[in-house]
Amino acid sequence: YRLYSSAVYADVFRPFPPIQIMTTPLDALLLFMASLGVPRLHSFPFPTPPPATAIAGARERLVLLGALEEGSNRREGLVCSKLGLRLALLPVAPRYGKILLSAL
Repeated sequence: YRLYSSAVYADVFRPFPPIQIMTTPLDALLLFMASLGVPRLHSFPFPTPPPATAIAGARERLVLLGALEEGSNRREGLVCSKLGLRLALLPVAPRYGKILLSAL
């Protein structure tokens, strides 16, 4: 038994929900990857890559927060700062983590 007719179910609903990485903010994911030492976050081979604008926006926000900084050589790209390492340990979004750490 369905709440919808089979015609509505077949025509209106998607067969699969959208992939979560396509719809969620990537700030915490990129910060976690940087804290693990993953180089070149913008070219990481995701199985289903998120939009390039989402990655660029997350990188920009993390740089503005002070969680990511330029590495010592050009090959490294952006690396995790001391603040970024502390933020990566918190179970909240990086922007809220910075508020919590600045309150201490």
